[in-house]
Amino acid sequence: MKLIRSVFLIIAGISSSLLILFLGFIFAGILRENSRMFALFHMIGVNRYYIWSTIYIELGGLAIVGSILGTAISIIGSNHMTAFVTARIASIGL
Repeated sequence: MKLIRSVFLIIAGISSSLLILFLGFIFAGILRENSRMFALFHMIGVNRYYIWSTIYIELGGLAIVGSILGTAISIIGSNHMTAFVTARIASIGL
């Protein structure tokens, strides 16, 4: 039963992190169309799409890692609420 809950927490953490990543790609596409919003980055030669997609890829990756680490801590400590809280703090904080 503990293993089933742990697997469920891992799947929930990864799916929520992938949702953040997907929304990041949508947001990056919207910002790419709005040239006035990030004209400063364009003036200094930095690609807006690269900046935002990189930021959201890193956030999504850190959220996935945080979710897996939080669940691993929970399996060791046998406290599933600790895993959920740790995964959420890690994904939001990072």
